[in-house]
Amino acid sequence: MQEPESPRRRRVLAGISAGVVATSLGMTTAAAQEGTATVEFSDQSTDGTTVVVDSTSLPEGGFITIHDSSLADGDAIGSVRGTSEYLESGDHEGIEVELDDPLVEDDTLIAMPHRDTNDNQTYDFVDAEGEEDGPYTADGGPVTDDAAVQVEGDAAVLMSDQETAGQSVTVDFVRMADGGFVTIHDSSLLDGETIPSVVGVSDYLEAGTNEDIEIQLDEELTEDDTLIAMPHRDSNDNETYDFVETEGQEDGPYTTEEGAVTNSASVTVADDGMDDGEMDDSGNETTDDGTADNETDDGTMDDGTMDNETTDDNESDDESADDGGPGFGPIAGVAGLGGLATYAYRRLNLDSEPPAPADDDLDEKAEK
Repeated sequence: MQEPESPRRRRVLAGISAGVVATSLGMTTAAAQEGTATVEFSDQSTDGTTVVVDSTSLPEGGFITIHDSSLADGDAIGSVRGTSEYLESGDHEGIEVELDDPLVEDDTLIAMPHRDTNDNQTYDFVDAEGEEDGPYTADGGPVTDDAAVQVEGDAAVLMSDQETAGQSVTVDFVRMADGGFVTIHDSSLLDGETIPSVVGVSDYLEAGTNEDIEIQLDEELTEDDTLIAMPHRDSNDNETYDFVETEGQEDGPYTTEEGAVTNSASVTVADDGMDDGEMDDSGNETTDDGTADNETDDGTMDDGTMDNETTDDNESDDESADDGGPGFGPIAGVAGLGGLATYAYRRLNLDSEPPAPADDDLDEKAEK
């Protein structure tokens, strides 16, 4: 025996079948007879960031748009929650649609096939206020199917593809039942580098939903990469992110049966707009005003010497006797690397520190 429909769902179906949507979009009966499409959308559970449309047939290609229940009130534009990528003409199954406006509570959603009326493979229905990429229609109204969608799980996160100057990224949406943090991992996470892949973390976030979270990166991103947003718990209730310091023993990620809750984004590093300097005929790099780097304000050229460097055969006390640069000899370089290694060992709480370089090794490098 089929379960009775809820009053809310009956209202949605009645609104659609009565032509409320068709009227708001200016659909005509004549248009309904052109190129009939089909769509199937089953009841489902989701974390609120995506839904799956079972199948669709699009005679002329197009998109599947997901509307929320406000569509029944005639809000054809404002009810749009997400749209599929462009779909070629023909049959499609298992279409996952990312919701631009994630669900935070259960709702009846409506899947609606849309045409690509301007043939640009971009969904322009909302931006054009219904003038482009209207829905496929039949029997005087748009082709639709609805589904009861339940929001489940303790966490969800959504991070869109974006461009950045390299210092920060933005996470669009996160929902966490018990509060916590949003961690940003670089693509080395895909190689199993759980802790070394951490490149940024949000401030502590209270339980519930948060939007447009800007996260500062620990190191500047210098090239395009796939970054992964991952909600983490505050397992020790101190509102401090301890996952890295404790090597994963505290503040672990929110998980489902399939693993950690994540969402990835392609992040492009923006061009800083600065032109690289050009070389003149003498091999000097010129600046924007056309002067060479070693040219003084009065147009004369200096001799390339430093303030603390004499021009005779005697070298300054501040300059090292080798080619390693001012103030840095080979022993200082080795000691600096050793210090960095020691710091890395201590930061990861390893039991032992790296061995110090042997005296013979230092002597050998000093002689070179």
